[in-house]
Amino acid sequence: MELFIIEGTDVGRFPRLMDQAFQLRHQVFVEEKGWESLRHRDGREIDEFDHAHAQHVLLVKDGQVAVYSRILPTIYPHLLANVYPYLAPRGIPRGPQIWEWTRLCIAAPVRGDGRWSFGSGEMLRAVFEHCLDNDVDTLTWQGHPDWLLRFDRLGIKARPLGLPTRVENEIAVSAAMEITSQALDVLIDRNIPAAHKHSVRVPELLQ
Repeated sequence: MELFIIEGTDVGRFPRLMDQAFQLRHQVFVEEKGWESLRHRDGREIDEFDHAHAQHVLLVKDGQVAVYSRILPTIYPHLLANVYPYLAPRGIPRGPQIWEWTRLCIAAPVRGDGRWSFGSGEMLRAVFEHCLDNDVDTLTWQGHPDWLLRFDRLGIKARPLGLPTRVENEIAVSAAMEITSQALDVLIDRNIPAAHKHSVRVPELLQ
């Protein structure tokens, strides 16, 4: 698959891909998961965190967005701090080397059987490589508690920031996950391929 990492200020340069990404988000989180608070009449899930400091990570197959996720620097507004602080009663990690990873969604054709799919593995490797390239050592996320076990099986340390709590129609937990070259090596050893990265400028996040 082809990898695009598009900063918030460059969304207008990639209207077709970003339109597909926002539609995929709506399909997964609203139509499939039933998160009605995210419903939009135009069928595109866009929120206040799709701001200039956001980074949109797209895996594209045959010209279509197959896997999507979003990265938010925690020194700016982000989901855990501004919407879900109750998921992290033990404290919300923030800092220049800490990013939030959110809105992971996978198009039906590249999903697996309930375990890590081919698409999710390729996205995880892309995000880890991007973090390491930018000296980021921690990712925070909100997701199903099963994620903790899945990451543990991969040798990736993820520390819960609170107890599992109902969010919308499902149970979620927040966690802080270590980003290390050793964890990336595990993904490589499992033959998770690297996507072909297109040259898209990465933002100077701290300026």
